[in-house]
Amino acid sequence: MRHEMKSTILLLGCFLFTITPMFPQLVNHTYEPFTRLGTTQMRPAAQCIPQSQISKSLVTLRLYLSGEELFETKRLLLRKAKSSQDCRSQVIQALMTAMKQPGRDNGFGSVDSETYALWENGGEILGELKAIEALDLLTANFGLTDGLSISLGHFPALDPIIAMEHLSIPKLREVLSKDPEPSRRKFAVFCLASIGGTTARDVLTKALSGETDPCVKKFISVSLEVFDNKTKPNHIIAEDNGRWYSYVYCS
Repeated sequence: MRHEMKSTILLLGCFLFTITPMFPQLVNHTYEPFTRLGTTQMRPAAQCIPQSQISKSLVTLRLYLSGEELFETKRLLLRKAKSSQDCRSQVIQALMTAMKQPGRDNGFGSVDSETYALWENGGEILGELKAIEALDLLTANFGLTDGLSISLGHFPALDPIIAMEHLSIPKLREVLSKDPEPSRRKFAVFCLASIGGTTARDVLTKALSGETDPCVKKFISVSLEVFDNKTKPNHIIAEDNGRWYSYVYCS
């Protein structure tokens, strides 16, 4: 009798061991919700690049605006970021975290050379990765510059926004319709006109009637005028670029 009971218990244990992987809810009904919570809210991004390499790369992005070391660093980060979604997230998060740090005043009301270089290089990487999660950061820092020139080539937040093309347009529309600062609305017009296309034209057309700043309003108007060309409609062509660009400065 005792022998038969032991055999029955053994068989029951084997049966439970066999079905548990198939039906974990029979053992723990909270299994699935816990796993889902851990995956979406608690699990950190995979470390595709060692933190030491990330730190070294950020130093290089701060120190150089050209050269082989900078080229190799940007190429490494882009290659890693394009290898998987987790790697992409790690690179973008590292860049954004570094770029959020306030720069030192260079004495001319602008940022120091290292902060500028980080934004120039980091922005290029964000633009190539189409990192729309960085758009809030980029548009909030439209006016960041080294102060060495009034040329918009010295405003590193602009190029990555333009590089994202149509993906940037919803955010630029929001800036045009809600941002109280005329200078940021003007930068948004610059980006929209540089991106071009029918959607950008529609956004500019709708913004024109509601714009209250004379300089921004004129810049929108001129942008729409130069869009009316037969060579490449809804885009700025070379022969109109100088006239259009001058209105950035309310000329």
